[in-house]
Amino acid sequence: MAETQTKKFDWIFFLVVLFLGWLGVDKFIKGSWKLGLLKLVLSVVVVGIVWNIYDLICICRGNYRLSPLK
Repeated sequence: MAETQTKKFDWIFFLVVLFLGWLGVDKFIKGSWKLGLLKLVLSVVVVGIVWNIYDLICICRGNYRLSPLK
């Protein structure tokens, strides 16, 4: 007898990927710590690049501040 396998939708994993996927947590959960670490490093680098571009634009406009709260 062939038993049909139905895959259940994993809501908990879906929510983890939705909210923490950009940190690579989903890769750590599924067992690939190398891919999780790579995803974490790449997301930090991309945020740093975007922040640097923002600083360059502020310098060009003449309103660069060390702390954005002041």
